[in-house]
Formats: sequence, C-alpha cells, structure tokens
Amino acid sequence: MTRSGRSLNTISHLEAIVESTTDALIAIDHAGAVISWNRAASVMFGYSAKEMVGQSLHAIIPERFRKPHDTGLVRVNCGGDQHVIGQAVQLAGRRKDGSEFPIELTLSMWKVKHETYHGGIIRDITERKKNEQQLSAQRKKLERRARSLTKLNAEVKSKNEQLQALSNKLAKYLSRQVYKNIFEGKSDVKIESYRKKLSIFFSDIQGFTELTDRIESEVLTGALNKYLNEMSKIALDRGGTIDKYIGDAIMIFFGDPETLGEKEDANACVRVAILMKKKLAAMRREWDVLGVTTPCMCAWASIRVSVRLATSVPKSGSTAP
Repeated sequence: MTRSGRSLNTISHLEAIVESTTDALIAIDHAGAVISWNRAASVMFGYSAKEMVGQSLHAIIPERFRKPHDTGLVRVNCGGDQHVIGQAVQLAGRRKDGSEFPIELTLSMWKVKHETYHGGIIRDITERKKNEQQLSAQRKKLERRARSLTKLNAEVKSKNEQLQALSNKLAKYLSRQVYKNIFEGKSDVKIESYRKKLSIFFSDIQGFTELTDRIESEVLTGALNKYLNEMSKIALDRGGTIDKYIGDAIMIFFGDPETLGEKEDANACVRVAILMKKKLAAMRREWDVLGVTTPCMCAWASIRVSVRLATSVPKSGSTAP
C-alpha cells in the first residue's frame, strides 16, 4: 500500500471514530467558523453538520457567554494566556430550540502551516447535574435529620438527667425494696390497697423525751441520725421495708413488696431485732464518749423493752405521687 493509501486509510479510521463517539466533537478555525461537526454534536444541539459547517459557534453558545468566547479566541490566537486549554470546564450549551443545558467542555488547540485551529470535546452532563442535585438535596436532608437527632439526643439526655436527679431524691424517701420495684418496672405506681400477711418490727428509744431536755441538740441530732442510719441499714440489708420514722422510733415490715414466704419473713424480722441489739451495744460505747448515756434502744426482750414484733394481716398499699 502506498503512503497516500495508508494516509487515506488512517483518515477513514479517524472519521469513523469521530462519528461513533457519544461526545460532541467540534473544530473551528482561527476566525471561529466551524470546520468539523460530528453526529453526536447534531444529536446534542439539534443542528446538522450542513447547517453548522462554516458558521459561527454563536448558535450553540448562550448569549451571555458569546462575548467572553470571542475575546478569549482573539487572545489565544494572538499568543495570549490559554486559560482553559486542556482543562475540563462546566458551562451551558444552547440547543436549536433555544433551550439551555449543562455541558462539560474540554478545549484543545493546534497549528497547521501557521494557521491556528481549536477543538472542543463537549459532553452533556444533564443527568450528572440532576444526580448531583438529588445527592445534594439528600445530603441536606440528612444533615437536617442529623441536627434534629442531635437536638433530640440532647433533650433526651437532659430528661434522663432530670429523671435521674428525681429518682435520686425519691430514693431518700422510699425504702430500697419499694424504690427497686418501682424503678425496675416490677410494680406500677398507682393508688391501691390490699391485704397481705406481714411481719412487723417496731422500736423506739426509752427515755428519749427526757434525753432531749438534757443533751445539746447538735449532739443529740448527730447521735440520733447515726442510730437511725445504722438500724435502717441492718433492716434493709435483710429484706425489710422501712415504713416510717416517728422521731426516734422505726417501723419496719417484712413480706412486701418482696417476700421469702411467711415463715422466712418472720425469721428475718427476729434476726433484725437481734442484730440491732448487738449493733446498739457497740453504739452505746460511742454514746458514752459523747455523754449520751441514758438512752437504751429497746431491743432486749419483748416483755422488758420497747421492741415489738408481730405477724398479722394489715392493709397494705401504695399511693401515686
């Protein structure tokens, strides 16, 4: 094959490639007149090659971009800065029907016998832009949801802190068993009453009224708080429910809200009385140091002291706060 034949064959291959690509391939001369217009350009812009070859590109350039296009063409032809040559830029194209659409344009430039030519690869990015807008809208929606969740989490945290503070305060006024049953969801907080066999413990300090007239109030208060705390701890550790404090007296019951059975509840009540007696012996030595020598917690025997133990069926219940 001669050199001329090979050249024609190469040109044919190039023309086939240009016509088969899905991107618009357009070439213009130094004056801006179209010299090449492929099939994809016709599909994209609506003009045939016959309509565009020899014509200005103004037909496919929105009016607001025409002057910058002409200025840039003159600048490059005169050897000026080539701002966008070799780079992909996003612009707007204009169809034959006047509608505009987003395009991505890559420009090139070459010279043949001192003549300057320009080429452009144009891609319709309408779908890309649509997808970008959808992604942007989804991202903004997710950001709004994230902010909403952050705010909601902060509100939930604040409410939890308030509930925790409230439960801590309630813990000071409710017995351990009642508190545990309520806040672990084992029982409802509602107004009700019912009958149930319980073992009941009652104790007070003999001679307490006379003692209040003889001991400084600060000393007496400290000793009484110590006494009530220690006795309550013994009862709570063995399943007792503190019903109430009446001055120096303590009333405790066994069998509600949790029970080990009537016999074991009664045994627990007796064991608490015995343990309180032992603890009181140790505390009395502390009271002697403080000058509190008269009081005697009645945990000796049911006949001689003010400790009363009983198993009966009182009316039990709870009240809503």
